[in-house]
Amino acid sequence: MLKPLYNNIDNLSTDRLVDNRLRNANWITTESFPEEAAPTFEKEFYIEKKADEVKKSEIYISGLGFYVLKINGRRVGEDILQPAFSNYNKTVYYNVYDIFDYLNFADKNNGKNVIEVTLGNGWLNEFQTNGWSFENAIWRKRPLFIAEVYVNADLSVKTDLSWRCTQSRTVYNSLRGGETYDASIAEKEDYRSVMVADPPFGILKEQKINPIRLEKTIEPTAVIKNSPYDFVYDFGENLSGNVEIEVEAVAGLHVVIQYTERLFDGHLPNLEPISHCVNDKRFQQDFVITGEGVTKWHGEFSYHGFRYVRVCFTPGATIKSINARCFHTVVEDMGGIDTDNPIIAKIQNAIRRSTLTNLHHMPTDCPHREKNGWAADGYLSCGQALMNFDMTNIYEKWLDDFVDCQMPNGKIPCIAPTCGSFGYGWGSGPSWDLVIFDIPWKLYLCTGDKKYLSRYFKPMQKYIDYLETITCDGICTLGLGEWCAVQSMGDVIPDNVVIQMSVYAIHRLFRKIAIALGDISAAEEASRREQRTKTAFIENYGNLNLENQLYYAGQVYFDLFKDDDSRNNAKNRLVEVVEGMDCHIYGGIFNAYLLLKVLTEMGRFDLAYKIAMQTDFPGWSYMVDITGGSTLAEEFYGGASLNHHMFSPIGEWFYSGIAGINIDEENPGFKNIIIKPNIPDEINCFKAWHNTSNGKVEVSITADEIRVAVPKNSTAQFKYKGCDEALTEGEYSFKR
Repeated sequence: MLKPLYNNIDNLSTDRLVDNRLRNANWITTESFPEEAAPTFEKEFYIEKKADEVKKSEIYISGLGFYVLKINGRRVGEDILQPAFSNYNKTVYYNVYDIFDYLNFADKNNGKNVIEVTLGNGWLNEFQTNGWSFENAIWRKRPLFIAEVYVNADLSVKTDLSWRCTQSRTVYNSLRGGETYDASIAEKEDYRSVMVADPPFGILKEQKINPIRLEKTIEPTAVIKNSPYDFVYDFGENLSGNVEIEVEAVAGLHVVIQYTERLFDGHLPNLEPISHCVNDKRFQQDFVITGEGVTKWHGEFSYHGFRYVRVCFTPGATIKSINARCFHTVVEDMGGIDTDNPIIAKIQNAIRRSTLTNLHHMPTDCPHREKNGWAADGYLSCGQALMNFDMTNIYEKWLDDFVDCQMPNGKIPCIAPTCGSFGYGWGSGPSWDLVIFDIPWKLYLCTGDKKYLSRYFKPMQKYIDYLETITCDGICTLGLGEWCAVQSMGDVIPDNVVIQMSVYAIHRLFRKIAIALGDISAAEEASRREQRTKTAFIENYGNLNLENQLYYAGQVYFDLFKDDDSRNNAKNRLVEVVEGMDCHIYGGIFNAYLLLKVLTEMGRFDLAYKIAMQTDFPGWSYMVDITGGSTLAEEFYGGASLNHHMFSPIGEWFYSGIAGINIDEENPGFKNIIIKPNIPDEINCFKAWHNTSNGKVEVSITADEIRVAVPKNSTAQFKYKGCDEALTEGEYSFKR
């Protein structure tokens, strides 16, 4: 007898579950086909009501790892790679779709309907060995799914043993390895029975974040012909997704599709910089075995990072067409920058593209090698992402991933979701763990909503308790320090210095969060720990003489000084070091986060601007040029991945440093906006805008004036060249 899975429902997570959805169905699976293949499950059912008698018809479905849903031969919706990835032992997301337009009711085809669900392995069953141990994930099992169809309030279909299954034409699918599609095999012939599956341990919750959808299709900008059967297609920009290919051939011919960011000798895929963590020869590849006539196909259960695609095929086949499909989680624009400065425009475009093409249910580090949600990458880029896009529910979901992965002692991993083992040793530590403090605080500042603080307050407290266990006499030495640093000039900053700064940042943020929530006791304890950490830093690391930008920028930003003389000395040394390095950035991701901001706050915008505008190595413009002009790279010299977003904080500085749009911490949610523009003489046109919860704030700079728009129910303080004026809602003009 099939048992409803009442114990797998979180009654507090969504009001939809009050109506008993997904309480009657069972998870089903099959073991009749190879695990690398994608099985298709099918169910025939009838609806006795006529269309005009139906007010509502919905399907509730979760298919792990990913699923494709069809009703009466039509794919339901436009969503890709559903449901969102999570720690399946803690949380499993389901989706809800209105399916009225897909159904046959009693007045059409006698109400006969056929529902199909094809399952891919996704993150659930990653069988390729990799550097993050997902092949050993605690949740790993065969793909499985659960579903219920409701017509009005009546349960019409549920998953149970009455379904049947067959192998689809997708005979291989792997998250990083790609897919093999065999159009030569017959579909829906070898049907097998299904079996009830042990459900995932995670609680079922409705997916609230936006889905992944197709953003655009791109035609090749150039074609390199290696041979009559070997072509390389250049799509002109680095992107994430796959290709749709149309091949004409007899049945059984082979087409190999290889995705890459760069070429070797200008015509062959060069995967070496991004493949070293995937321990399998098959990586970033799709295969098509042709059917008779024209085969048109794109993958459904994986995605790749690429600019170039090499297609090799058997003689006798003809490539009729090929287009790149760029897809990512859907987010709305919340801000933008227009300028006549080509360097800023180029970097801003690369920041946006790197952010979007690394958005697949969470902020990932890169769309090819890893696809992982690295903590530091995510929180360092959070500021610019919130200014550019509506990221609030994305970050909330990702923070939930960290909470799901938090250990009983409070420790969190450096990636989330994680397989259950990776990320708690190497890679963890305060510099990365800041994520669960920093992102809630930024969400609060940006929206003014305290729910982002209260929701994660207990996990923060739990982490603080853990942090005490790895701290001795105010000093912590666990974890990573500066990352991907340029080290060709100056001194390397010791990891322990960066770690200690991060510990201080955690206690300082937690104090602010506790104050915002009115928890005076927690705030007082955080203040004591904050002061203890500061004292320990000054005593142990406060008097180093380093030719290092981050060392002084970090001290200034966190005010880690015992007196004014020390503070002034650090500021002077920072200027000396920057000028001694010819106003280039030397350092890694934490320096990129702090340097321009600190110099601007010190009154040395001139130095910050020089650093930002450098066109040679090391600099952002140089980095973007190396990637082909469309994304940021993992390193300033472009040595590894050409699509990372962790060096993107300069994008936040475009808003705050140049346009001068700054949040007042005392009045979060842009209730009061501090506008302090810094305008280089060479810029004659610069406009920055952001949609706050009260409306649009905009700063528009021309050769003669600065125009400021203050949204409804907000105030602003305008500060520029001695002018300090309080503004209310409206538009204002100031002489430049």
